Amino acid sequence: MGDASQPLHCSYLHHGVSPMLEVDGRRYPVRKESAEFKAFSDTPEYKIHSLYEEGMLEVDTPTVLASVNAALAGTQADSTAIGSGFDAAVATIKVMHDAQTRLSPQEIIDADDPTLGPSDRAKRLWANAHVRTATITSLAESVSLLANLWRMRGPSGAATRSEDGSGGVHRGSTEAGLREGEGLPAQSEPGSNGRKWKFEN
Repeated sequence: MGDASQPLHCSYLHHGVSPMLEVDGRRYPVRKESAEFKAFSDTPEYKIHSLYEEGMLEVDTPTVLASVNAALAGTQADSTAIGSGFDAAVATIKVMHDAQTRLSPQEIIDADDPTLGPSDRAKRLWANAHVRTATITSLAESVSLLANLWRMRGPSGAATRSEDGSGGVHRGSTEAGLREGEGLPAQSEPGSNGRKWKFEN
């Protein structure tokens, strides 16, 4: 869910503007296995992905967390918002769409200055009011979606989060609701990268 709120994901600009190849009058990014892309991966421009998603958020992490909390003030998880795996997929794609509409990958690239060092580049991105506020909004949306997913009702109709005030989360029921209810592939098996939570969550 954290990655869903990141504009550089699901974009051919995920690591900046890579070398392009023209085919039948249309331009496409070169393959990652190509010599051109491997050469590009050694350039400062390629580092925009980690600079935006990590370096920028480390410039003033306390403000990031406080701002996300403020954006979520008054927001409550809704166990009825997502009733099936299909609903979960649609909600996730909406977060992705909104994130890129709010702050396009090209806007992130344009706000960067690859002639600077990594620390100064991260500070430059954070100092950009549009980049900063849009990112905070997108992070808050992904947190809200994740909360609704935790509270979704499984195939049996039982809430995946306890409603007895204990605050317990029944992870197995959540996964069952996402996978068994709609036949989605298992992408969060114990010990897999699917269960490796990142800061953006």
